[in-house]
Formats: sequence, C-alpha cells, structure tokens
Amino acid sequence: MTVKKSRRPKPPPRTPVTTSAAELIRAEIHSGVGSGKELNKRVKNAFGVPYAFLTEGQWKEIQSKADLRPSARFELNIALRRYWLERDKAMIDPDARTAVAEVRKKLDDALGSLVELIFNEDVFKGPVAYHQRTPLQQREQLEETCESISHALIILSDAEKRLTRNRGKPDEGPLYDLIHHLDFILYASHGVCLTRSKNRIPAGGATDTPLEYVWTVIKVANLQVARGTVDTVLRDYITDRDEHDRNFPKRAL
Repeated sequence: MTVKKSRRPKPPPRTPVTTSAAELIRAEIHSGVGSGKELNKRVKNAFGVPYAFLTEGQWKEIQSKADLRPSARFELNIALRRYWLERDKAMIDPDARTAVAEVRKKLDDALGSLVELIFNEDVFKGPVAYHQRTPLQQREQLEETCESISHALIILSDAEKRLTRNRGKPDEGPLYDLIHHLDFILYASHGVCLTRSKNRIPAGGATDTPLEYVWTVIKVANLQVARGTVDTVLRDYITDRDEHDRNFPKRAL
C-alpha cells in the first residue's frame, strides 16, 4: 500500500499591489517612517512584496473588517515594519548553501591529497639546511593542518545541513511578535484580546472574528505565511499569554 504524503499548505499568493504615486505618498506618510524606502527595496528584492507598510487599499480592507480607528494604521505599520526587518535579517541567500558545498568539496579533496603526501616517505627525503624544519617537524605540521581541515569540514557540513533544512522556511519568531502586536491593537481599539471565539469582534461595523482579523492582516499585507502556520503560532501565543496572565496597559488608539 502506498501512503501519500500530505503536501505542505501553500502561503497566500503574492498579489501585486497597484497604486498611484499620490496614494503611495499618502501611505508613506501614514506609515510614520520616511526611512522605510530602503526597507521597501530590500523586501521587494528578497520577497517580491512591493511595500513594507499598508497601502490605501490594504488599510481600508483591514479597517472595514475590524472596525479600526484611523490611528490604528500607524501601529499596524510599525508591526509590519518590525516583521519585515526580522524576516530580512533572517533571510538566507539561496547561493549560500551552494557556496558552502563547493568549498567543503574542495577542502575534502585537498585533505585526501594531503594525507597521501604525508604517507609518502619520499616527500621528506633529501638534505635539509640548518635553518629549515626537520622532516619530522614538517610532517607533524602537515598532520596539524589535516586536523584543522577536518574541523573545518565538520563546521561546513553542519552549515550545509542547516541551510538545506531552513531554506525557504520563514522563522516563526517574527510572526509570533506580529500577532502580539495585533493583539495589542485589537485591545487598544475595542478593549478585547485575541481569542479563538467564533463570534465577531464586538464593535459596530466589524465583520471579522478575532482570528479572522489576524488572518486578514497577514493575507492583505502579503506576508507569505500559510494559514496552518498562522493557526499554530496563534494558538501557542494565546496559550502563553493566558498562562502568564499578561495584561496590556490601558491605552486607546
């Protein structure tokens, strides 16, 4: 009997954002950070996402579903910038694993050739000047070099495995921090925290549940995280928060 492996759920598609120059300027103003242009460039090059903050259309969609005040937009942009900064910092160059593998292969070949020379007695024959190392000293030094290369090969092998294992898989730490920030925004806006309740957010025009609110932000902002991953991290966050009885300060947006 053949057992089919379940496929990993794909993250939401990278929906291209089309916006006018005027709308982009307004979005940059509302993001609260004029220094975000360099981050936008890095995020676009690394992840294919045009902006590290919400455009007008993205903000309006999130605002309408969670009934957020206009002041919440600034907090959302801070949360998104922090998320992208951490993702960008942890980004692994796709050529890094190839470079490590190539160097490891060359070192491995060099080690094999060097060992062969060490065991070739003819290499250490012939006259030695008084200022030169003795054949025994030369051999010992080559053996120490072999030992150093062996240590380097272990390090490179571990690095190659690590880069292969983590290639294309975003770290969940930035997502956890983002969910915490979204929890604060919800509390500061409506006085309620994130729960797994299926009831909509208790605010006049809100149509999302607290969980849908988190997913809406992640999907609309093109954060490229699968729904299953969001649900897992969200569940862990709510459990951690409730176990430690963490309360947000009394502050309204």
